[in-house]
Amino acid sequence: MDCETFGMNPKVNPLATVYMSLYTENGTFIDEINLKVVPDSMEGMVPDLETEKIHGIKWEDHIK
Repeated sequence: MDCETFGMNPKVNPLATVYMSLYTENGTFIDEINLKVVPDSMEGMVPDLETEKIHGIKWEDHIK
């Protein structure tokens, strides 16, 4: 499992994506899911745009 956020403060910097993959006990890949997370309300959300340079997810594109 992996996730990306738009900053380090979970109170005001929203989650951007969640990625999960499923494997058997022997390590054989079964399936994966990559979710784009958009909050129900953007009220109070403040993206740290410096994070775009790290993960490459553009805030403007993400909220569309």
